[in-house]
Amino acid sequence: MLARLGGTQRYSLLFALAIPITILLLLNFAYDYFVWLMLVLYGYSVSSSLVYYINRIYLACVKAKLETGPRPWLATTVEFDLGKCCGKISYTYLEFIVYPFCLAVAVIWFVFRNAHWAFILTNILNVVLVLRVIESLAMALRIKIATIILICFLVYDVFFVFITPLFSGGGGGSGSGPSPTNPPSTEASTLNRVRRDTVMDYYVERGGSFMERVALGTAGLSGEIIPIVFKVMPYPPAESVSTCLLPYSILGLGDVIMPAILISLNLFFDLAWKNRFYPYFVSSMIGYLLGLGACAGVLFATGSGQPALLYIVPLILLTSYLCAAIKRELKLYFHTSLPDDYRENNRFDVESSDQQAVLSDQQNEAAVVDSSANQNDPSSAKTPSASNSASAL
Repeated sequence: MLARLGGTQRYSLLFALAIPITILLLLNFAYDYFVWLMLVLYGYSVSSSLVYYINRIYLACVKAKLETGPRPWLATTVEFDLGKCCGKISYTYLEFIVYPFCLAVAVIWFVFRNAHWAFILTNILNVVLVLRVIESLAMALRIKIATIILICFLVYDVFFVFITPLFSGGGGGSGSGPSPTNPPSTEASTLNRVRRDTVMDYYVERGGSFMERVALGTAGLSGEIIPIVFKVMPYPPAESVSTCLLPYSILGLGDVIMPAILISLNLFFDLAWKNRFYPYFVSSMIGYLLGLGACAGVLFATGSGQPALLYIVPLILLTSYLCAAIKRELKLYFHTSLPDDYRENNRFDVESSDQQAVLSDQQNEAAVVDSSANQNDPSSAKTPSASNSASAL
């Protein structure tokens, strides 16, 4: 499969896979140090994303006025030349004004990130961050690449949830976390804010995969949690959580971002080909919801954390490619490049190498027929044939 990909596609695929693997390895071997860098990067990312969408919303609101009246000064762009290393960057006056306020939101989150109400602000910031990541990646990937990435992340998710506990007797990762045979020390329990919760204490002592411990903040001794998950159903009574043994249910950002990229590409595909009722988009959304439902059902039935992509990826790929098979567009769907090859007539250049070869053979045969006809017809030496005239046009 990789051999059939172009150089740019292969590099984009490897880059998309290398980033999360590198981050997870750093979290595994240096969690208590790397977690602070992740918190700072998260605060910077969410503040920049807030500025970006506030600017876009403002420009969308004044778009009609820009066509009929003078340009608002807030939308005026200022460019800065940072030299050969970074090139030119541009900002609007609005971005300069709102950035301090967006940065203040990130600072407020950082200060109160461990408060009982902080999960609400974290979820809101995660929504903004997820939208920004999806918008950036969906514009750079193709349906073929997104399919391969989804399959790779499925294997990646299953490995770190189901396989890593086998390496550390249920603790997962580097084995530094608590387990039934390696209970947390008094110092670790004091430092770790998460372990102060009675229900969480019981869950931690049961052990778990490394990804679970990263999501819950029990991978190190600092007790800091990287906000890479959505938290829902906060703090139910302890007797009502016997199935999941958590004060809340969590869904990783990767379980949202990766499937959403394919869903976005399906929406682009429907819009480009002017499909009525958006069949590819609707089918992939149905597959995603079915995957979430299956994951939640297994979670409550077994009482153990589940890799959501194990259920989401097969169903979202099944529904998307089943839709393409029903419409007899499998080859068209798989080889379509979005949105690089978009043309004025709302069509995409989806000709594969095989199709191009067939077209070139047909053109060569037509040229041979025309040349033989010209040799047999004396008048063709003075007057070009109709086919040659058409081809010239």
